[in-house]
Amino acid sequence: SKPDTLVIAHKLDKFDLTEREKEIISLMLDGLLNKEIAHKLKISIYTVSNHQQNIYKKLNVNNKIEMYNMFK
Repeated sequence: SKPDTLVIAHKLDKFDLTEREKEIISLMLDGLLNKEIAHKLKISIYTVSNHQQNIYKKLNVNNKIEMYNMFK
């Protein structure tokens, strides 16, 4: 099941994330693929990937699955 938005927002407050990074996390947790996120936000797929790498570093995770497990 999809994690609760308020729970996610509360957990994300601990990390120094930009609004764009929070937006990308939300879309990732909604199950969107990188190309869908890129299309929705009108940015390149490479920019999405760059944001994801920054997100993983800030959350101290290695991949999408580890990130997703933080919000279960």
